[in-house]
Amino acid sequence: MPRPTRWVSVLLVCALGAPAAHADTKNEIRAVTFEDAAAATKIHVRGAKTPMFTVYKLDRPTRVVIDVPRARLSEQLAGHEAAAELEPNTWAVSRITAQQLDDDGPLVRVSVTLARPGRYDVTTEGNEIVVAVTARDPAPLAAGAGAKTDSDRARAEVKAEAEKARAEAQRARADVAAAKTEIERARADAAAARAEADAAKAEARAAKAEADGQRVARGDADRARSDAEQARTEVEKARTDALRARADVAAAKTEIERARAEARAARAEAEAAKAEASAAAAKAEIDRTARADAEKARTEAQRARAEAKAAKAEAEAARTEARAAKQEAEAERAARAQADRARSEAQRARAEVSAARTEIERARAEAKAARAEADAAKAEATAAKAYSATEQLALVQAYQARAEAQRARAEV
Repeated sequence: MPRPTRWVSVLLVCALGAPAAHADTKNEIRAVTFEDAAAATKIHVRGAKTPMFTVYKLDRPTRVVIDVPRARLSEQLAGHEAAAELEPNTWAVSRITAQQLDDDGPLVRVSVTLARPGRYDVTTEGNEIVVAVTARDPAPLAAGAGAKTDSDRARAEVKAEAEKARAEAQRARADVAAAKTEIERARADAAAARAEADAAKAEARAAKAEADGQRVARGDADRARSDAEQARTEVEKARTDALRARADVAAAKTEIERARAEARAARAEAEAAKAEASAAAAKAEIDRTARADAEKARTEAQRARAEAKAAKAEAEAARTEARAAKQEAEAERAARAQADRARSEAQRARAEVSAARTEIERARAEAKAARAEADAAKAEATAAKAYSATEQLALVQAYQARAEAQRARAEV
């Protein structure tokens, strides 16, 4: 009695005859066919290229599973579904299914359900995976006969020829579908090539336009530099005018000091002449005049603070000018940025010119006011000789208040 055969599920990973370059490329399963010969059935899984696959066996029901990773079913084979199914109903195989799976990437799974216990063998022939399934028990003969009759053999041959014809037709349809796919791919490649050519032309036109823009930007930058240089010249001229105006203000202040000295001398003479006036009346008058002079002193102190703020503003303007010079040095890196910053610097320079002119006008006004104040001081000195002793004393105190205001201004 022969020993029973133990059937074991075998895991097989192979890429027979497949070049290494195909390992990461997609495949297309174009046909799944079968052929029957007595107790053995052969299943052909044909791809667009030599496939890489994994084969293993499962139970309940017993079936052989072939997984082809990075592959898809062709439209001719699957149609509008994600699976194709065949029912050979041979002695060894009852059903064949091909499924499209996308769980961890595209994968085609071909399942061959065994009709009865048997063994299987997997090989490759070109771009085909060939699974040969052989039943353990031989197929039974026809009842009442020891061998097939000529009629049975003829029917078997006709059936085999028909199966071969169907397989050939299916392979032909798959070839046609593959050819159509190749044609579509070629058309897509041609369209992509045209699109790339158009893009290259557009890029060339854009590069030319950018070059023209850069030439224009360089011209703008040169003009902006010229404007900035002219603005700097105007700023220097304005500064010179401002210095001249400050000199005039200083001279006016000197004249004011001289007039004040004369007024002090006149007040001293008047004070010596009217020292015998009433102390009470003098005190009242002194209080009134002292308040007024104190108010004037506060006003002068506020004016001094305003001048200090103006000096700080001038220093801030100098810092701004230094920052603008730094920006101008950095602006030379790019033509377009140079043009923009040069225009900005020209605008700031014009603003400085305007500010300098305003300062000149203010200095001239101050000089004019100083002259008027000197004239008023002279008139006050002339009139001081006629003041009473009480008024002279108040004027002395007012002078002291002004001196304090000047000291406060000097301290600021």
